[in-house]
Amino acid sequence: MTTTHDLEQAIRTSLGDITTHWDAMLTPTSGGTGGGSATARITADDHADTEADIDRTTRIVSLRRFTVDVLNGWSRVVMEDRPVEKALPNGSDAKSMAAFLDRHAQWMSGHDAAGDCAGELADVARRITALVAPPVRDYVNLGDCPFVVGEAFCYGKVRARIGFEDEASCTRCGQTAVVEWWEDVLGIGLSRPCYLPALVAVLRDRLHVTVTDRTLRNWHRDQRITALRPFGPEPRFPRFDPRRVLDEVASLSRQCPTCGTIWDGKGELCVRCYVAMQDARPLYAEPKRPTPVARSLRPVRVVPDSHDTDRPERCHYSDLPVGQCACGRHRERVGA
Repeated sequence: MTTTHDLEQAIRTSLGDITTHWDAMLTPTSGGTGGGSATARITADDHADTEADIDRTTRIVSLRRFTVDVLNGWSRVVMEDRPVEKALPNGSDAKSMAAFLDRHAQWMSGHDAAGDCAGELADVARRITALVAPPVRDYVNLGDCPFVVGEAFCYGKVRARIGFEDEASCTRCGQTAVVEWWEDVLGIGLSRPCYLPALVAVLRDRLHVTVTDRTLRNWHRDQRITALRPFGPEPRFPRFDPRRVLDEVASLSRQCPTCGTIWDGKGELCVRCYVAMQDARPLYAEPKRPTPVARSLRPVRVVPDSHDTDRPERCHYSDLPVGQCACGRHRERVGA
């Protein structure tokens, strides 16, 4: 049985999530690194059960309108049933109504419709969080486990964690081995370099990240994914290592569980939190390379050639320009 304290905490938590992500709901989306045009980001057919049959901008506008209607309705319940006549919220401002409901969350937890209120607010907060700040997978799916456990196939999922040991394990039988061994057993290969069109399928199958060639080109231009260094002339189209790209894409825009900062990199904590908690240098810090010091040549003084009258610009003995001749007659070090 849910107590009034639990309902109050659920209402406050949902309102806090809505308030935190509401500013991102008002920011217009750009097509640069967001995956191309609006139609390119539609990943489902028309009239599908999910909301993937419409572009992201339309989903944000629809969810904003729905959120304002839900907050407005529960704010009216508080104003009419309590009743409240002072410090009323703005009926079209989501943050104002969320702050109003947060102030009256304790009273709302004892209302007959407290369960419905907590459920609707939790559903709205979940949809906003999934749209604005979707969770990032920290593992890569390699495929189904082919081993036999007992008298039946295991059919567990073989997963490799991003940014950690180069090992993968089955989620059901617990078989653990290096990634290269699993790729040979499962009949898959990521050791060969590939171009951008092939990377689109790799990211979709392994990380469930749906992007286009244009998005990958923008990431390569912004140095968010690294291309292979060519041996010889620069190729017309860059090639990539699929394993390295999977690691780099999985590490993009991750949220630190300690401080909440959005950061790019390996590991579970951002560099600042890791250094503060471990009191040590970060694991993946770039090595310090000493700055090369340019060696300055000692100034020289050119001595003119008095023995060559027809070609005074060249040495009579070496037939080199006077400024490049190294004989003692034309090149005398200052202070020697």
